[in-house]
Amino acid sequence: SWATRSVFAGNVEYNNPVHIVMPADRVKCHYERKSESGILRPENSNLKPDSRILVIGPAWVGDMVMAHSLFQQLHRHRAVVDVLAPAWTLPLLARMPEVSEAMAVPFAHGRLDPGARFRMGRALRGRGYSQAIVIPRSFKAAVIPWLARIPRRTGYRGEWRYGLINDMRPLDKSVLTQTAQRYVALGLEPGADLPPREIPPPRLIVDIANQSRAVRALGVPGGC
Repeated sequence: SWATRSVFAGNVEYNNPVHIVMPADRVKCHYERKSESGILRPENSNLKPDSRILVIGPAWVGDMVMAHSLFQQLHRHRAVVDVLAPAWTLPLLARMPEVSEAMAVPFAHGRLDPGARFRMGRALRGRGYSQAIVIPRSFKAAVIPWLARIPRRTGYRGEWRYGLINDMRPLDKSVLTQTAQRYVALGLEPGADLPPREIPPPRLIVDIANQSRAVRALGVPGGC
């Protein structure tokens, strides 16, 4: 059975709070770390996908938590979801079982670094992505999916990136008033009713063994 604990009770982005989902018994982490490549891979992946989608994730931890709503929505539609994001968000992505692979961007946040982006884009070719969803609105964020030759590249109108994004969406902040709504809307088909009717609340899977080690290391009284 599963025990659920609510956290971030004051989160204004969701009608329901963000949840940590914790198994009643000790469980292994759903992901094994591949530190030499910056990739987290699931230990078991039996999903036969209808599509494989690359998401260019946000740079900040709070935004990545909200992006889990998008990952859940895509997964429910039988998509395998890979995420490319800054390295500091990978431990958080490891707590999201809908993410098949989490890949660290090989350059510092905010830097163009065309050589590194070219190498990353070339490395992603041939992986069978049918779509890229680019959450950030910057020009730089749209470069890698274009270099990877992903046929459908979805994102909001932002910095000058026509051609890099070929499934351009307008962002009406009077309709999509919440960040989570804006992320989930990118996973819908063009012309879908907005705002989205359902925003799945983030649900993070806890590694109980890792939690216990942290509690002991910090000397938290009454910890597990």
